[in-house]
Amino acid sequence: MLAAMRADGYYHQADGVFDRWAAWRVAATLDAPVAPARKPRRLVVLSHGQGFARANYTALATELASRGWIVATVDHPYGGLMVTARGRVIRAGDDGAVGTSDSTLGRMVHDWALDATFVLDRVAAAGRDGLDPRRAAMVGHSLGGAAALEACALDRRFAGCVDLDGAPFGRVVEAGTRGPVLLLNSNPDYTDAELARKGRTREQWDAMGTSILRALTDVAAKSSGPVYRGTIRGTSHVGFSDAPFAMPEANTHFGGRLLAPERTHEIVSGTVLAFLDACVAGNGRWQPGELGRRFPELTLTRLDPQR
Repeated sequence: MLAAMRADGYYHQADGVFDRWAAWRVAATLDAPVAPARKPRRLVVLSHGQGFARANYTALATELASRGWIVATVDHPYGGLMVTARGRVIRAGDDGAVGTSDSTLGRMVHDWALDATFVLDRVAAAGRDGLDPRRAAMVGHSLGGAAALEACALDRRFAGCVDLDGAPFGRVVEAGTRGPVLLLNSNPDYTDAELARKGRTREQWDAMGTSILRALTDVAAKSSGPVYRGTIRGTSHVGFSDAPFAMPEANTHFGGRLLAPERTHEIVSGTVLAFLDACVAGNGRWQPGELGRRFPELTLTRLDPQR
């Protein structure tokens, strides 16, 4: 994978970056035995953003796994950067399905959601002891977050989903999704001077935020379960991946005053875990107020009509 990233100039990283990645050690091991559990284990399907490799979500994946979740990280063919078991490198757009139109992205989101249901099928067929694939969750970043919403709408085995900074595309725009749902968005802390360098005023920036909220609220109104939205002040779009640790210049590329990588990871993983534990696994109550006190940078609201 590192050779493929180097050859592709992955996210414009210098060769030395890949050398550092090769030398890193993470708190995980190959072929580790699964510890016995008194309760059924839950599965999380973790989906990458468009153009990203699944390896760049190691921090979140290991955090979830360390708290008892079984995490299946997925490479979506032609959606990121992956190397098959036979050594073939598959890049985003290699299938010719490129473009940013709503219809193109909607088709991609639907395909990625089907990838996730395929993973559930394989897990169910494997019959792993103590793992219940009938009440799984999907967590995705960017376009993978949109796929998480779509997967919850398509497959009832997904009992909840988390969309990390992904705009909704596909069927959910018209029909909504199934809850519970957590929409977790970035919120770069720009000064007026930084916005001016981008050619935007504060009013334009705020108007864009209002437009995003309106679109998410519209999806929530059509959804059949609770939809929560959180924003994290001082985070970038790629801050939900390993970028703050692994590619800091990609994280800071668009400017803004950003949180330290460790703090970003603490808030993102802590919020996702609290949601999954309470709303999918049923281990306790979902307490947004407590999370807000724990993470002052986090603002949580509920978007769906509370029928």
